[in-house]
Amino acid sequence: MEDRSRRRATVIQTMPSVLVVDDDHTLRSVLSSWVHSFGYQVHQAENAAEALDTLADTPADVALCDIHMPGHDGVWLASQIRERHPRTAIIMATAARDMELCVSTLRTDVVDYLLKPFDHARLLEALRLGEEWHHASIAADDLQDSLEHRLRNRRAQVAATLASAQENIADALDGLISMLALHERDGREHATRVSRLA
Repeated sequence: MEDRSRRRATVIQTMPSVLVVDDDHTLRSVLSSWVHSFGYQVHQAENAAEALDTLADTPADVALCDIHMPGHDGVWLASQIRERHPRTAIIMATAARDMELCVSTLRTDVVDYLLKPFDHARLLEALRLGEEWHHASIAADDLQDSLEHRLRNRRAQVAATLASAQENIADALDGLISMLALHERDGREHATRVSRLA
């Protein structure tokens, strides 16, 4: 029994997660049911403030946001999600009359737009695109972290090489000065012997 619970918890942790944000309770429930039937873990929020609180507690791979909501609208929410949770893919659900508002969300890297009314297939397509975007975002961040780590290591190696080269140059200069001093002493002794012979 305990193993089954542990396996279920592991499956839930690895399931992609979607936050459904809509002020219409009935529509939010229907969308959440569809999303769950596609194999996603679902969280719900009825407004922008609740959505941000939910994301702070439980980050989501994808946020499915309605545009028209009381208080802050979906456009404002999209900009906040992009700023606070840059790896979360954003999908906007909108009516045809909201196209001007949709254009303003282009700056927030919205992954897809669902034009209401939409069906199961269109929702699944958008969610899969959002999931791909989320994974690509993580991969890009990981690649950048890896490159920065390699760059830091390379800088340390270059600094060590330069320090070693400076030590070698100092040793070479010391040797050259010693050689010159030795030659100068030999030169002085030679001059002294020549002057005596003369």
